[in-house]
Amino acid sequence: MVECEAVYHRAFALSKQQRSRTLLPLIYNLRVRYTTPMTNHPCIFCDKDNPDLHEIIAENEFAYSAWDANPVSEGHVYVTPSKDIVSIFDIDKDTWQAMHEVSQKVRDLISEKFDIDQFTIGFNEGRLAGRTIDHVHMHIIPRYAGDVKNPRGGIRHIIPGKGYY
Repeated sequence: MVECEAVYHRAFALSKQQRSRTLLPLIYNLRVRYTTPMTNHPCIFCDKDNPDLHEIIAENEFAYSAWDANPVSEGHVYVTPSKDIVSIFDIDKDTWQAMHEVSQKVRDLISEKFDIDQFTIGFNEGRLAGRTIDHVHMHIIPRYAGDVKNPRGGIRHIIPGKGYY
């Protein structure tokens, strides 16, 4: 962010023509840097056996689930492949099946533990979609009566004004 502020302040010292020639490449460079996958190795999801990082609640050969470190609501978990896969579009059939099986197990566990049976489920596919860890993972977020004023539209509210229809 400091880098962005420096670019912003330098812009006012240049003429309009100089700004176009000088800043466009800088802006492009910043845009590429913050909208393309960044490596985050060692990947915390690849280090699944580290109890300091994960409290695993369900697993199988190809996937596992753990409590989210920054929960949106009580009972928020993630389900992720055991192997390093960045994109949802690169998940193979066996891994999809494994993630589905784990998600059903955690659904049952969460439903029993928190007396809830409604969820928001989703993926953040890419930096512009909000992904911060470059290892595909599915969020399972329990929903509670009154947790938002009007839940209609659900995930559509990620773009302000687009949730109500």
